[in-house]
Amino acid sequence: MEFVTHERCDLDGIAGIVLLSEFLRDCRKEKVKIYFWDGDREKLKHIHSSGVSSRVIFVDVAPPKRYSSDLIFDHHNAVDEKEEITATYKVVRYLVKHSGLRLDNEKGKDNERGQRVKKIARWTQRADYEGVESETLANLIKRMHLTSSDQEVFDWAKTAILAFLKARKVTFELKDFQRSFNEFRRILKEYQEKDSQNDLFKKWLGRPARSFSDPMSLPRMFDFVWQVFGEKRAKEWLKQGLTGIQEDQKAFRDAEKDYERAEKVKIGTNYVIIAMSNNPSFQRYARMRGKQEFGKAPIVIQIGVGERTFQIFSNGQVPLYEVAGALRAEILKKQGFKIPFWRELKKPGILEGTTLYFRKAKSHFLGWGSLTHSTAPSWKRIFGTKEKLVSVILQVIDPEWWPEECKKRNRVSKEVCRACPVYHWHLKRCYEKRCFKKGRT
Repeated sequence: MEFVTHERCDLDGIAGIVLLSEFLRDCRKEKVKIYFWDGDREKLKHIHSSGVSSRVIFVDVAPPKRYSSDLIFDHHNAVDEKEEITATYKVVRYLVKHSGLRLDNEKGKDNERGQRVKKIARWTQRADYEGVESETLANLIKRMHLTSSDQEVFDWAKTAILAFLKARKVTFELKDFQRSFNEFRRILKEYQEKDSQNDLFKKWLGRPARSFSDPMSLPRMFDFVWQVFGEKRAKEWLKQGLTGIQEDQKAFRDAEKDYERAEKVKIGTNYVIIAMSNNPSFQRYARMRGKQEFGKAPIVIQIGVGERTFQIFSNGQVPLYEVAGALRAEILKKQGFKIPFWRELKKPGILEGTTLYFRKAKSHFLGWGSLTHSTAPSWKRIFGTKEKLVSVILQVIDPEWWPEECKKRNRVSKEVCRACPVYHWHLKRCYEKRCFKKGRT
């Protein structure tokens, strides 16, 4: 059985594959192989042609060409993003229908395992749409990628998820948790002594056991792994995770250099930080420093060195629908593709014909490629220069910006609009200024 998820796999892709492997009968019978797909279509052809089984299961990613035998659990589309559905949620629905998995209690019988499956699906929803605390499994997976391969990260997270499913007890009781928590603190202190600048380890050491009641937190996961796999395996698992966090904290501190070189722009009441950086911790550092300097979180535009990636992080106050629409319109126009109506142009997910991904979570995000090992095409073939790319973004964000043709007009006709160089962006403020017919805007 072949599974495919995206490179730099996250909690959603990992959890979906773990649940399918655990509950789907076909997966238990066959040898399972996992591919971490980087978007290369040729590699996908190889997976289909050389697989040991006829079925390929996609989790948290979708192939450009669908084979009739494929199973696809992906949520990167407007409908699922709007309803805050994750790939793991789709996996759970499938398992209920095809594997006999029960989620709710029946006739007074307790269904503890089904309830734990529901909680895992809920974790993925929190991670994708709401944001989670720094010590939780979802964030730790991201940090693990700094020191480990995709397969190593997958195996590490799989251990934690299986431990949660199979642990004798997962409800929080301080007296039962205290023994493993004391060992957690002892190991954490060893790491903190080796890295005295690690503020995160200091923060955790200052917290009491009762503050880690979230079952997705690192100390609780350590406790579950201890229950299921034993003390030795649990300590190895914890040390692997702490090593990843240690590297992440070093990268976070290194981000200061990129921040000092970054361009800071004020647009209205908002601040924008523009930086060339491949540091995956840069946006977190920029948001922290921005809050300190400006009194509010900034919008962050991070452009990777190498022309294959850029990322835009909203400040939680400025939505990125309009930016997504303008950038997608530029991409489609440059390639000679038809530009769709505004609602399609600004929808979450990935629009066909573009590389840009728009996530409508708690705080909007736009991304072209990966900061660490992107195989995305160069954005320069569309936008030419960094200055052109940034100018499009800033023009859209600035509510006072207008093309020259519109600056001195209170209202414009549809004909004038159609001749405008940014008409294809379908900006809302352009629609509001446009006069379709007398008395109506």
